[in-house]
Amino acid sequence: MLSSVQVSQFLQNTIGFKDWETVLFLDKLEFLNKFLRHFIKNIYFQNVTMTSIAAEDRRAPSDISEIIERGLSGKGGVCIDLNYFANLILTSLGFNCICVQGTYTTSSIIGNHCATIVELSSEEKYLVDVGNILPGLKLIPMHNLPFSFVGGGLIHEWRHCDDGVYRRYQIGGKLFTVNNDDKPNKTEETRVEIYPETKTLDDFKDPMNDVFTNMDRSFLLNTPFLFRYLDDLDDENSTFVYIWGTKLLTGDKNSRKVTKFANLKELGNVIEKYFPKLDKLELQNSMKHFEDVYRSSPQAF
Repeated sequence: MLSSVQVSQFLQNTIGFKDWETVLFLDKLEFLNKFLRHFIKNIYFQNVTMTSIAAEDRRAPSDISEIIERGLSGKGGVCIDLNYFANLILTSLGFNCICVQGTYTTSSIIGNHCATIVELSSEEKYLVDVGNILPGLKLIPMHNLPFSFVGGGLIHEWRHCDDGVYRRYQIGGKLFTVNNDDKPNKTEETRVEIYPETKTLDDFKDPMNDVFTNMDRSFLLNTPFLFRYLDDLDDENSTFVYIWGTKLLTGDKNSRKVTKFANLKELGNVIEKYFPKLDKLELQNSMKHFEDVYRSSPQAF
């Protein structure tokens, strides 16, 4: 497990949460919100690292020591890397955390998402989902749903549905489609769902094996996919960048802009600009991976 020194160094040095001890002592909820903001600014959601590894060597993390090693590196990763590590950090600090499983509804891999619910009491529970696109700048109060926030000019709403599943809806259109006709758009689509049962790392073995190795089913192996916030996150209108395929989306609370790049070389330069902590060799190898994908399936981009 994590040592107190590792936890302190990660909070202070890796994500820049300098006064974490004072905040934790004074207000646990404030600590959790600040932890969320520091994490999603400094730790990238990215599939560069996983796609930089040769197919025969690529695999999902299978034990806690791997999660810790990946988390302490500060390089970021996908949901199992980020959210399970956040769970370990918060548990080490005395929080009552449960790991929960979910599914990105655009994927055919059921159970391909990992998140954490923190229970401050039996009546007060919050979702910590630092391994997601546009996670929002505040904790999701699972005891007080529906809860919505605005990002990129769209509404993102969490609901507790009649079947017991928690679902996040995106209302107002698609992030990478920007309409300039000012016509109201009330379309909504489910982006992710969370199941309330407690899970262990072993429960993610089969779906994450597909995520990390199955080229036919894993969108993370077929498309560059990165997200981060850029600002200090004291402002609800903080800016963010989101790369999907050869498209760059830059946005804030109420607006977004999409830029399309002609090729992966241009995209690599943009990734290096906005995600400077990525390992350069890993980025080069990842771009080679996606070049192979592009040659075999141009429609992927």
